[in-house]
Amino acid sequence: MGACASAPVYEGPHKQVVVIGGGFGAIATAKALVAGKSQIGVTLVSPLDYLDISWGTPRGLVEPNTAARQVVPYSKIFPSGKIAHKQNKAAKVTATHVVTDSGEELPYDQLVIATGSVYGPDSEAAILKPETGVGANRVEEIKALGSKIATSKGVLIIGAGLSGIEMAGEIAFTYPNVPVKLVCSDEAIGVKFPKSVAEGVTKELAKLPNLQVIYSTKASKADSEKYGCDLCFLTTGLKPVTGFLKDGVLSDAVDDFGYVGTTPELTVRDHPNIFAIGDCAYPGIFLNAPRGTMSGYQTVEACKATLVPNVIRALAGKPLKGVNAGKAGGVMTVHKKAGFGYMDKFVIPAFIVRSMKCPDAFREKTWKDFTGAKPPTA
Repeated sequence: MGACASAPVYEGPHKQVVVIGGGFGAIATAKALVAGKSQIGVTLVSPLDYLDISWGTPRGLVEPNTAARQVVPYSKIFPSGKIAHKQNKAAKVTATHVVTDSGEELPYDQLVIATGSVYGPDSEAAILKPETGVGANRVEEIKALGSKIATSKGVLIIGAGLSGIEMAGEIAFTYPNVPVKLVCSDEAIGVKFPKSVAEGVTKELAKLPNLQVIYSTKASKADSEKYGCDLCFLTTGLKPVTGFLKDGVLSDAVDDFGYVGTTPELTVRDHPNIFAIGDCAYPGIFLNAPRGTMSGYQTVEACKATLVPNVIRALAGKPLKGVNAGKAGGVMTVHKKAGFGYMDKFVIPAFIVRSMKCPDAFREKTWKDFTGAKPPTA
């Protein structure tokens, strides 16, 4: 699940690629493009100076002493001098340049947009998708919220998707004296999961006496007091980070929901030298998810198989290849002793999930994939 290792080699004259974003799609793309002796110059535009292992956040919140394990500094990922990192946000995209918030203009031959999505700022769930900051501050942010959870009079979690389930299970399991309310808008947990996975998750959640699942209900942060809670995680309503595109050359490529429309080759429609990937993009072929966006797993796989090879093909003037939709699904930890997963119709045996993800939420594996080194012990 690390960088895109199988990309073709570019051997032409020097070309410049700008990558906007700081998550897995952006970092894996940038890392692959500068691998080896290449004539590709890469500029990374990200307000972060670290890769956040977002799926490790629920574990980090209940084990604050391990928070540093999910923050991977860019300095550990990229060899010195391999990329130019502009620690800023993109403000505008023209046909030839990316303009940053500070007004700097960055020229590109090819552009990759991988800005991801964020939760609303009025919810503690915003911590699951950091937008700015340095790694040390991110660690302290996780620790601070973790301390609030440990002493909370009640935690309200709205949304029973993968993130909501993991947050609810991890908190309830670790802090048996903290009441946890999980609001599910459906009549059952995991209506889109394979039956055995949905039943397994429901059974494990029911074993936690301080966790109550509230079915067929919609709620907001304003309902926290009604449910006796002083913390609220709204794990629904992700919004793509694409506002900076609306005034530039890509204003026609952003739909009413904020997604960037792409072709099966992952180029932005009508813009053959601009690519987009991840949950800010809408390839139109992933019909098993809202707005047809990619899951994290699909993003990484599409990066390896399609995005980076197509960027290199485009630089060389060669035909591009279409992306395969990949496998839908996910691997979730209900808590550190229980987990479930599936890919398409294949159900991953629970004992495999327990042995692979439950111990450390894939944080050590991710560190090794991107840096070749183990994460900090604390």
